[in-house]
Amino acid sequence: MISELILIFFICLTETWLEKKTVLPSLEGFSFIHKDRYSSYPSEKAEFQELQRKKHGGVGIYVGNHQQFCQVTHGSMNIECLVVYIKEINTNLVLVYKPETYTTSLFLEELYQVLISVPHQDVNTSTIVLGDFNQDILKTHSSINDFMAKQGFAQIVSEPTTDGDTLIDHVYLHGNLQISVEVIQTYYSYHNMVSLRIKLPTV
Repeated sequence: MISELILIFFICLTETWLEKKTVLPSLEGFSFIHKDRYSSYPSEKAEFQELQRKKHGGVGIYVGNHQQFCQVTHGSMNIECLVVYIKEINTNLVLVYKPETYTTSLFLEELYQVLISVPHQDVNTSTIVLGDFNQDILKTHSSINDFMAKQGFAQIVSEPTTDGDTLIDHVYLHGNLQISVEVIQTYYSYHNMVSLRIKLPTV
């Protein structure tokens, strides 16, 4: 199993249900970073306080130990989000979870603060924004997709990502990174796995 994972750059998880006091799960060959729901909403604004009180949520990223990476501090204080920069592919990875009860307009304000704070090493730096956005872009007009398009991102998943035939797990790309996408049945979850195959830059 681990030998098959050795070439994986990252594994992104949403709704980890982990809390501050939880012993973080380890995976041989990977480093794990995590942000729990409670610490994601420090604002005293009523909607953020309500989100903070709800259980579950949280985001986490396993990054392969063979990668040089650094966690990036982003500009929003009220969003379930992690940002890492992966050197080998010169890419910022932004993992996001949007709870269904999070007002979309307010969520987009916070996401914008994340996007404008993400650093670029050079003109060739790419950015991938991915996660569970709880907005089906197959059946409804997507304000999130429209917003991301205005920021220069293209949504690259084209088929349902859940057992309910909805596409709520989005992947947005900004830059010249070459990525192929495959949605893989997981059987043990309502959500399927979205696999990204990244073509490594030539030297």
